[in-house]
Amino acid sequence: MWVSRLGPQGMELGPMEPSGAMPLADSWIHGQFTDVLETRDGGLWLGTLKHGLIWAHSRRETSKLGALSRVTTFKGADGLTSDTVRSIFQDQEGGVFIATDDGLDYFRLQAFVPLPLPKGTQEIAVSRDSDGTLLVGAGNLMHLDGDVVRPLANPVDHIQSIYRDPLGSVWLGGTSLLAQETPTGVHRVRLPQSLSSMHNIQAIATGKTGDVWVSFIGNGVQRYSNGGWQKMGPDQFHKPTAIVETRDESGAVWFGYTNNRVAAFDGTRFATFTEQEGVEVGNVTAIAAYHDHLWIGGDRGLEAFVGGRFKAIRFSGRSPANISGILETSDGRLWLNTVNGVVEVDGTELEASKSNGRGVAHRDFDFLDGFVGAPEDIRPLPTVAGTSDGRLFFSTVHRVYELDPRDIPKNPVIPKVLIRDVVSGGRNCPTNGTVVLPSASDLQVEYTAFSYTVPQRVRFRYRLEGYEYQWHDAGQRRQAFYSKLPPGTYSFHVAASNDDGIWNNDGARVEIAIMAAWYQTAWFRLLCLLALCAVLWAAHRMRLRGISRVLRLRYEARLDERTKIARDLHDTLLQTIQGSKILVETALDQSKDSSRLLECLNKLAAWLDQATKEGRAVLITLRAPDEEDSLVLALKRALDEFSANETRGVDFAVHGSARKMHHGICEQITHIGCEAVRNAYYHSAADRISIELAFGRNLTLRVADNGHGMAEDTLRGGRPGHFGLQGMRERSTAIGSELNIISVLDHGTEVVLTVPGEVVYEREQIVFRKLLSWILSFRD
Repeated sequence: MWVSRLGPQGMELGPMEPSGAMPLADSWIHGQFTDVLETRDGGLWLGTLKHGLIWAHSRRETSKLGALSRVTTFKGADGLTSDTVRSIFQDQEGGVFIATDDGLDYFRLQAFVPLPLPKGTQEIAVSRDSDGTLLVGAGNLMHLDGDVVRPLANPVDHIQSIYRDPLGSVWLGGTSLLAQETPTGVHRVRLPQSLSSMHNIQAIATGKTGDVWVSFIGNGVQRYSNGGWQKMGPDQFHKPTAIVETRDESGAVWFGYTNNRVAAFDGTRFATFTEQEGVEVGNVTAIAAYHDHLWIGGDRGLEAFVGGRFKAIRFSGRSPANISGILETSDGRLWLNTVNGVVEVDGTELEASKSNGRGVAHRDFDFLDGFVGAPEDIRPLPTVAGTSDGRLFFSTVHRVYELDPRDIPKNPVIPKVLIRDVVSGGRNCPTNGTVVLPSASDLQVEYTAFSYTVPQRVRFRYRLEGYEYQWHDAGQRRQAFYSKLPPGTYSFHVAASNDDGIWNNDGARVEIAIMAAWYQTAWFRLLCLLALCAVLWAAHRMRLRGISRVLRLRYEARLDERTKIARDLHDTLLQTIQGSKILVETALDQSKDSSRLLECLNKLAAWLDQATKEGRAVLITLRAPDEEDSLVLALKRALDEFSANETRGVDFAVHGSARKMHHGICEQITHIGCEAVRNAYYHSAADRISIELAFGRNLTLRVADNGHGMAEDTLRGGRPGHFGLQGMRERSTAIGSELNIISVLDHGTEVVLTVPGEVVYEREQIVFRKLLSWILSFRD
């Protein structure tokens, strides 16, 4: 209970004793109070009129009401928005809101508390004193007495290094002296005379026989034993400076150097360790031995000495870097002072990592926990120490911070999660019901969590149920984005954790309905399905018509061939055979006249030769390319057979790449081409024949000669009793092509056949596949 009175200095407030007695004389707090709040941790917050905010508190969990060990005042100069406080409020997480005349302030407990060192303090080393308290070396020597830092007499000039040996003595290294503090007094040791002008002490450790190992900057390591100095170390370690030293449980002394080098002296010999033995931390800036554990730290992380070699400790998340101090507590936890703050690692995790190499979980402390700044990289050392009451102390360039692992503020409050807004197309949608959005909408959901202790460490995860199963780890981001969602009903679910990793898995939800566009509706899909069926049916009918047309063309071609064979046989071969028969009969009737018989036989031989040529010409005209042949080869073969025993000049040219053609149409083109070539050979009396075949959008066949040409009436109706030109025109008409025959007397004849590409080339199946692919992609 707190009581107030009107004292000699005005209004006073004080805690009553547990016995009911009035507050002690030195426990009264003076001021013109505007509001009073006792927080759940037993602290007292007092708002004043024009005198700022007063906080009476104790960080120790064992403190009793009325035993408040600290009183702190906050004013405008300390960052308070005003010196006049109007109201004080504590939220459920333990934070305290202060309302002043000029604004709102928020206070919370932090894990790290800075020690009240003198202004301008720098180059700080910390160590445990012989009585279990804290020694601070910052040029001068200081001692922590309770919550007060008191200066001590300096046994050496400008302290650079502090070391507490296993017997409890404290060794102090300066620029020209080495001192040992014991309960009986101070023993000073002069440094070696052989040292160069620069002989500051970098590190100190003691061996199992009580000898002292000292690393001098620029002068290597020397051992002090029996009143004298001796230069020690492996040959390659005589000159370099050992940055850090320590002694392990067996009494061996360990030395850490730059560039991945470690050395150890077990009392009889030196051992060295480099990259080959697993040392990969860069410059070894921290080394510590606790029980059977040996740790080294440096620029690139942390390593443990296991089985005669060093093994890297892998960390989950960001690995500690630039480690300047290592401390292992009695519960097996490891504490690291690094350039990014303080790192706490559980001992069980460390032991498991040594065997399986798995990443170690750890907790990081930084400026959000009150630890501001970074430690010195090289000197002074050490930068971390623990006292007998369990408190830990970490030094930075200008400050020393206290941490009580038993009194680290915890936040057990599950954070409340709120979906603030749903935005689509630049429009804010109300979230008090199902959010209905048009089709193909871009979706933005804004959310937050009510946790004011360390809002920078509040983490979120979310998912859109009905669309995805996996959670998105959003970290600190308070927005979620989706684009082009398919129509349907979804539930956006977001969960959050507070700064101590306590999750609210229920979180918050909002129902979202995406409307279907006209092309996403069921009836449109049904229409598309019907249209697809119609297209397939039409394509099927088109295919059947095509097959029927090809079959019809083949039938007509066969019929035409029979007609042509009959005509050709009647016009040529049969006439010749009939004449030969008459000639033979005549020869038989005049067999007695040898001269007449010889004349008949010569004529018979000539007529039979003519019949052979005419029969061959008919066969060449009828022969069409098979599945293994092509139009080009068929025309070349016809040329070869027509030009046998001929000396006429022939030009044959093909333009473009040959393409696959319908068999029936190719057969008709071959007949037309062969007939044109046959006419040029047997009827034009030309000395040069030219053939051109062009594969383009359309197929073009050109046959030209420089013979005597044809008369106009022959060009229109053909020669009496001959049907070659008529057959060419009929074939051209049957396949839907264009045939032009140009002839000038005494200047030759030119036959040009043009067949549309969609008629001759096999493209129907390709077009159908493309059409079907386009329809399916449109439906998707």
